Amino acid sequence: MQGEFGQLAAVGFSSHLVEASYGAVNMKTKEIITAELYSHRSALERSHQGNLVLRRCGVNAYKENADAWRKHETTKQKTMVC
Repeated sequence: MQGEFGQLAAVGFSSHLVEASYGAVNMKTKEIITAELYSHRSALERSHQGNLVLRRCGVNAYKENADAWRKHETTKQKTMVC
């Protein structure tokens, strides 16, 4: 799915797929997804679902400070209970 996340995030049903994928992958893959979403952010900001995905995946935080984003995501990943 790499290369498709930006397009999928803009559409209602498939945005859930992006969020589920994001929640299920390792840190390296999360960064790949987030960078891809960031590259499509102008289009995603124009849709309700796209905005939700940008926020839930922390795309703005990634843009502002990638190191802080990594630390936050790593902490979130460690504290998740299955």
